Amino acid sequence: MKTIELLDGNKIPALGMGTWELSGQECRDAISHALKVGYRHFDTASMYRNEDEIGAVLVETEIPRKEIFITSKVWRSDLGRSNTKKSFADSLADLKADYIDLYLIHWPGSNDQLRLDSYQAMMELRDEGKIKSIGVSNFTPGQIADINDEFGEYPVVNQIKFNPFYFKQQAFEYAKAHDIVITAYTPLNKGNGLDHPNIMRLAEKYNKSRFQIVLRWFIDLGLVTIPKSATPKHIEANFDIFDFQLTADEVNSLKNL
Repeated sequence: MKTIELLDGNKIPALGMGTWELSGQECRDAISHALKVGYRHFDTASMYRNEDEIGAVLVETEIPRKEIFITSKVWRSDLGRSNTKKSFADSLADLKADYIDLYLIHWPGSNDQLRLDSYQAMMELRDEGKIKSIGVSNFTPGQIADINDEFGEYPVVNQIKFNPFYFKQQAFEYAKAHDIVITAYTPLNKGNGLDHPNIMRLAEKYNKSRFQIVLRWFIDLGLVTIPKSATPKHIEANFDIFDFQLTADEVNSLKNL
């Protein structure tokens, strides 16, 4: 599995499994199958209400905890120093873990001070060893700059909606300039537009599906991506992207489709 080094020296698997809208037994089965396939990075959030199911699977696996990377997030209604710490404690308990690898502010919200207070709480939890790395989600470059102005550090990750049809150039360039890793959610654009000639041409060249071409594009672009599926064959196919590589020209050809 390809990993990317974060600003703080920790490493994040470049391919993870998204779990938004997965719940109950379907969630447990999907996580179990993903582990068998080789996934080691799982993305969840308190708002997803599935941390308990994910934790139940991860605590039963024979795979060592240090080989599994868990991302979770504090929801915008829980922003603020004390609320963030309480939400984190609830997530940690549900996940049945001693620490969370990456913890994010899920949405920036409209209150600048609450946002900064949440980040301070996350820094404190990191100092206590309960969080390995801290970051944000759905933040603009200006909101990220506010964090650096206040605390003298950049979040290591900004998780945003990002795909060839939704290419956020400003966010991409800002992250690159400050060594912030982008984690792309909705990477496959819900299937929309994937019959684009540029994608279909590459799918034929590499004998891969159009979905696999797009997921490989994120890897070659230096991003992290977290496709979601509950279907075993799709979980397997999404992981089967490490036996080929796009050229620089091919990567550029899929920008801004």
